[in-house]
Amino acid sequence: MEQKSKPSPKIIIETMLATGMTQAEASDHFGVSTRWIRTLQARYREGGIKALEPRSKRPRTNPRALNPSTVDRILQLRQDLTKRGTDAGAHTIRWHLQQEGIDPPPAPSTIHRVLANNGHVIAQPQKRPRSSWIRFQADQPNETWQMDYSDWTIAGHKRVAILTILDDHSRFIISCCAYNNATVANVMESFINAGQTHGYPQSTLTDNGRAFTTSTDRTNPARNGFEQLLIDLGIKQKNGKPYHPQTQGKVERFHYTLKLALANKTPAQSLDELNAQL
Repeated sequence: MEQKSKPSPKIIIETMLATGMTQAEASDHFGVSTRWIRTLQARYREGGIKALEPRSKRPRTNPRALNPSTVDRILQLRQDLTKRGTDAGAHTIRWHLQQEGIDPPPAPSTIHRVLANNGHVIAQPQKRPRSSWIRFQADQPNETWQMDYSDWTIAGHKRVAILTILDDHSRFIISCCAYNNATVANVMESFINAGQTHGYPQSTLTDNGRAFTTSTDRTNPARNGFEQLLIDLGIKQKNGKPYHPQTQGKVERFHYTLKLALANKTPAQSLDELNAQL
């Protein structure tokens, strides 16, 4: 047996007005409670037929909704950080909110939603969903250090090399120093200084650049100074696949943020000035 659908409020009131039904009669006729009939009559008296339209079941208040001032601050931080050339993602904005005394700060997902709802996020449906990512991260600090060179230009169109050493577990920048050239000697200098300050890692992860390895150079099968240094210290050397920079993704991503910041500063006139900026 099919269940009768509940009549609309408009039909109930219009029928009662046309026939003069009492509350009890309308309740019996339409199969609804007299309490519902009284509610509809009260709505009709207050706002007419339009007041009988279906009402949203959404709560009038949301205790989890962000304070408007917090929303404004999120948008302001997005604008300020972008203008400065620094990272302006949800995690960075959350850190700034926490430093400003907003405790607890909104979750990164909430901040991202605020940015998206206000037109600060460009949809990229062609990108792979985050659920498909396979994340690689060392379990402990000093378990693996990622290292990489990145080119930069100072005054006089002079090209220099910035060498960064990053802890794979924490993303802590252990060392970031500019040199005239990307050489093995500079790698060894930065690595030894970093190791004396922070302790040496169990392993390193780099690309296959000649400053890090000679394993891809068939004409020179001998180890370079950095490779020999790692062997002497008992440190395992790991290298990413050629043409696959995602393996060193953390340090690559840092260089992207670093270059945004440097681009918004007065160009360095010398190597010393660039290192001061770094």
